[in-house]
Amino acid sequence: MGEHVFWRNIVNYFKYTCSGCATIFNIVLISLVIFRSPKSLGAYKYLMIYISAFDLFYSVWDVVWKPVVYSYGSAFTVFRHCKDSIFSREVSFHMVVAYCACFTFSLACFGVHFIYRYGSLNNEFREKHLAGKKICVLFIIPIVYGCWWFAISATMFHFDDFTDEYLNAGFHEDFDYDTKEAAIMVILFYWPSNDGKLHPNWRTLFAMANVWFMSFTSMFCVGYCGIKCYKTITKAFAITQTQSKVAKTLQHQLFNALVIQTLIPAVLMYLPLFLVFAFPIFNINLPLAISNFIQLDSLQTSTMNTFTIVFDQPQFTPGQNVTGRAVFQTSVAINARYLKICIHGAAHTKWNESEQRYRDCNGTSECYTETVQYASEINYVSGATIAWSAKNGNNTLQPGNHIFPFSFPLPVDCPPSYEGFHGHIRYSIRVELDRPWNFNKKEREYFKVVPNFDLNYLPYGNTPIMQKDVKDIGAIFKKGIVTMTVTIPKQAVASGEVLPITIDIDNCSKRPAYCVRAELMQNSHYNASRNSLFSHSSCHDHHKDDSKRVAESRKNIKVAARTHGREQLMMKIPKLAPSFQCPIIGVEYCLSVKLDTETSLNNTLHCEFNIIIGTVPISDNAIPVVVPAVVPTAPPAVERTESMPPPYFSLTPTAPSDDTAAGPSAPPPTYDESMAVTKI
Repeated sequence: MGEHVFWRNIVNYFKYTCSGCATIFNIVLISLVIFRSPKSLGAYKYLMIYISAFDLFYSVWDVVWKPVVYSYGSAFTVFRHCKDSIFSREVSFHMVVAYCACFTFSLACFGVHFIYRYGSLNNEFREKHLAGKKICVLFIIPIVYGCWWFAISATMFHFDDFTDEYLNAGFHEDFDYDTKEAAIMVILFYWPSNDGKLHPNWRTLFAMANVWFMSFTSMFCVGYCGIKCYKTITKAFAITQTQSKVAKTLQHQLFNALVIQTLIPAVLMYLPLFLVFAFPIFNINLPLAISNFIQLDSLQTSTMNTFTIVFDQPQFTPGQNVTGRAVFQTSVAINARYLKICIHGAAHTKWNESEQRYRDCNGTSECYTETVQYASEINYVSGATIAWSAKNGNNTLQPGNHIFPFSFPLPVDCPPSYEGFHGHIRYSIRVELDRPWNFNKKEREYFKVVPNFDLNYLPYGNTPIMQKDVKDIGAIFKKGIVTMTVTIPKQAVASGEVLPITIDIDNCSKRPAYCVRAELMQNSHYNASRNSLFSHSSCHDHHKDDSKRVAESRKNIKVAARTHGREQLMMKIPKLAPSFQCPIIGVEYCLSVKLDTETSLNNTLHCEFNIIIGTVPISDNAIPVVVPAVVPTAPPAVERTESMPPPYFSLTPTAPSDDTAAGPSAPPPTYDESMAVTKI
């Protein structure tokens, strides 16, 4: 008894929550339809108000009237405890029947809604069946279904002395009161005989045939019209390939709405309807069945207080072991065969592009647009281990706190974790508990891989860089020359560092300069092949680029006309993925510095620097030294002959003559002299 009360309380809390949400949503929907919907909605506006108003009434009545759905043996019942009610048992019975009729009303509403949906997509169907006053049939069908069910239930499923006696034992056991205290609508599928055998109740089966007919017609309308809508929208996809992006997005939204609207009646109406009638047909008590199901599934899921993956450190480097533990805590014994821990890391790219195609159509060449998908994937790490397995055929994981450690090595050449618009690089640990005759319990946790990119090993990382831009600002009427010289102390920085940017401005124009700004851009490059996910092609011949701003620094200045100025910006490098390149994804960074002048056109000066982002910053005592890529060596000795000139070391240097134009002590030539061309 206590167990049943516990689960009924949970069901009641769930019902109150759903009824409250349904009330709020329907009020909001009715308000939006009345005050915000366009006039072009037509009859659909009234159909939405009609269905939403009924759902609002149904939700409130469910909470206020508090009916109980109950199965005992071969009987399916809906009842209400009416001992302390102001209504008599007979009046309460008819109100219970009316409540059940609302369920059939809801079934009809789903079918009607899909009929209208198909009519809105098919002009021929709409003109033939839904034009003019014919649309009123859609409003009448749910009322007819509700009245039909009410009449059948009131006459065929009324309680009597036999049903009260048949259900009394179950009521005492599960609810602790007598059947005489409840108004019960009883659907008894089998008559029990004196010898304990069950015989079909043909009267009930005949009445239920009407219910099954109403349910089938609703399911048929949802299924048939849903398929028709699906084909119509799918056909529209091909047409919208040559239309605007807004039209494509609208068609996709309609398709997604169709899928969701098809799943709602299937999950919330048809499946529960099948279950509540299936239990009494097979002579199974619904509360006990629910209780057993909860013990087998919900208890094994909800009583897993924690099923988490904990890593020993927040991030890992290539070549390091990914270590951690899977923590599994349960208060009841779990029926399981093994627990598997897996690691997976891969780079993945994917995007769609529209390409022009030509096809022969009745002897003429027709142009159409085809959506082509490009994708690639490269696996960097993959492995699995069985952390626990049942022994001696005892498929039971005992209650308690279970800790399963794991350790997986990372390759030394795996790229860092990265999330981009057209691709990503992800690493994860997945734990799976295999449960026989039940859904496996799975948990996945992602971890970061950050390489040890030491910028101190870059030969040119600590070398200052300077860029200059000169522009005669103004479009037609030039305002004068403006020169911007930008200097940064190094081009290799690590996340968290502050990069100073020095900007020298030589404003020889007639207009002042008013703003300097710097942007750090992340440029991502993606490679893929057509259908490479299925063909496993190693040739990534298609490319896609993407750029986004990851940091910005701005400063308002005032460099007057015909003056000089120096400004400095401080760019803080945010936490970013380091610069890297793998076969299908590459990331590089660019620092863009701009100077704005008070001119309407051609008013911005621009300098760009390639920036290398690492993980280990350059130390303060590092000296910028240019290291040659190849160390020069002496050529191999060659055997000399008489035809060769004398060796250099055998020549004796002599002093220059007096008429030498230039000697060792003479100054070097000027730039103009060195660039002069002598004509012979």
